[in-house]
Amino acid sequence: MKIAILGSGLVAKKIASYLTEEELVFFSTAEQEIKINNKTYRSKKYEELENEKFKVAFGATTSENIEKHYKKLHADLLIDNSEFFRQSKLVPLVACGANDFLIQKDSTIIANPNCVSIMILNLLFNLNRFCPISKVILTSLQSVSGLGEKALIKLDKERSDYEYLDKRVVPQFEFGGKLVKMYDNIVPYVGSRENNGKTHEENKISLEMQKVINPQFELDAMCIRVPVTIGHTAVLHITLKEEFNYQKVMRLIDLETNIKYKEILTLEDVQKDEENIFATSLEKDPYCPYGFSIVLMSNNLTIGAALNSIRIYRKYKELSNVL
Repeated sequence: MKIAILGSGLVAKKIASYLTEEELVFFSTAEQEIKINNKTYRSKKYEELENEKFKVAFGATTSENIEKHYKKLHADLLIDNSEFFRQSKLVPLVACGANDFLIQKDSTIIANPNCVSIMILNLLFNLNRFCPISKVILTSLQSVSGLGEKALIKLDKERSDYEYLDKRVVPQFEFGGKLVKMYDNIVPYVGSRENNGKTHEENKISLEMQKVINPQFELDAMCIRVPVTIGHTAVLHITLKEEFNYQKVMRLIDLETNIKYKEILTLEDVQKDEENIFATSLEKDPYCPYGFSIVLMSNNLTIGAALNSIRIYRKYKELSNVL
């Protein structure tokens, strides 16, 4: 099967690593060599999209590139990782493990949610069906890889300065117009600040919960960038519309989600098992009979992006009876 991949960064490469039997054609801003699974591809420019026909295309580039070039694309289905289509009323926003029933054999565009949204929807969407949720307070700890491949190079430069230049680190990152070092630091600023005082990332997650769960769903997010290469963490305080029952919630996680619960969990566990979402620290709120806290962790490149796209593709392929 002939498949287009729009982009050449971390997510594009990860998507391609799953597609070992398909004919892949990469598109990017400039021609370049891309190495995947001991194969070398030569990307084409986006302007050449209109010259070929594809069964499926994966968007793994910026919203700006998708907006500029997607109309040139001739494909039965576009699975897009950017935020360009996420709030469109005509495009389903699909987190596999939550609302993948929206995938149809005649789907033409499907949007991937934000990397944090995919992880928490696997819990919140299914939990809300059986234990209606009143409000969620989210604190996300997001790794540097969420900023892209170049950000990992910048983090390595800062680490090198720290080790070899007597801790005199030259800042490589810009947050809100200010140069900031990321290594050995924590930055509560993910995305640009918007009119309501929240960052773009925080607003984005809230809006995606409202689109997927219901328009009145209340989630207040605080997003923090941490000097970790790969892996996002979400700390959730959830207030239910009924009294919290530890056994019921734990049973729902076990039966109605694909989340793996572990009493002792570290980010290293997630980095070793990149295809699962993990949970830990399910704790009752001692001051509110309706409230509890839980921690989720996952690999943001797989769960939060590439693997969700691949799971959408596999479901679509199954529905379409494509060999």
